Amino acid sequence: MSRDRYVDFLRAWAIVLVVVGHWLITAWPGSPVDRSPPRSCWRPFRGPSG
Repeated sequence: MSRDRYVDFLRAWAIVLVVVGHWLITAWPGSPVDRSPPRSCWRPFRGPSG
């Protein structure tokens, strides 16, 4: 295996591990990450009369 292919293989594994790690952090029961929908202060435009 050439060095370029080896580095590509390591890079692909690093991406997979980061994605799986983030998924586990959010999916784990009792995770400190809040899974509720984000609170938004955006309100739809209602026109000049409000």
